[in-house]
Amino acid sequence: MQPNYYTEVDLHEMSADQVRRLNVGWFLGIKRFEHLRKGRWDSGIERHWPMEKIHYSATLAGKSDACLHTRRDGDLFLTRLSHQPQRVCEVGQ
Repeated sequence: MQPNYYTEVDLHEMSADQVRRLNVGWFLGIKRFEHLRKGRWDSGIERHWPMEKIHYSATLAGKSDACLHTRRDGDLFLTRLSHQPQRVCEVGQ
């Protein structure tokens, strides 16, 4: 069993669009999070997930039970990312 994490962040200096783009970059390992990219791919995040869909509402399934759900309603942006830790995905490969 592994814990779930819930985070609520109040970012007064950033627009909702900036926060959303930052989150998507972290999920996919792009831009300032490029150093995470290989680990994301190894844990099941798909390279071809469409960024524009992720910015609005999407449910995307990857390898090794990785899944990203996003929902957008105005300034509200909800996300749920689940994946296996990289070390688990590497077993048996």
